Amino acid sequence: MELAEDVSQATMELRRKAEAEFKEIYTEVSRKCETMGVAITVPRLTKNQNHRSNFTTNSSEEYFRLSIYIPFLDSFSNQLRDRFLAHKSLVKHFSCLLSVQNDDEENFVELIKIYAEDIVVDEKSAKGEFLVWKQQIKNSTPKHVIDALNNSKD
Repeated sequence: MELAEDVSQATMELRRKAEAEFKEIYTEVSRKCETMGVAITVPRLTKNQNHRSNFTTNSSEEYFRLSIYIPFLDSFSNQLRDRFLAHKSLVKHFSCLLSVQNDDEENFVELIKIYAEDIVVDEKSAKGEFLVWKQQIKNSTPKHVIDALNNSKD
């Protein structure tokens, strides 16, 4: 989650500085195209365009920044938010499995409710297993779930 948050912040920074950032990319691409003898041109524009962007500009740099670069950053940012950051509250409940604090029982009860259809167990039994789990990881203070599983007793 922290990495997703960091990538999201970096993407938003690129979006804020889209003009300057894309200028660097475009300059590099222009140099490479020049060495290969390829011209960068704006696609043919029409008055009524239905299937692609139709920006009125003669600058290929501006056209590709507006039609490709900025929409890509926006889409990428939205995908990050939808796939990772929107699930932050759910991940918060899972953090109780790695913590040694005593106030995590509320989060564990929420996990039981969320996954009630997937795990068939009564709440008292689950809480008992949770207390045993907490005791097992108390001495190891794992940073990741895999560390906790590797350090736990069978």
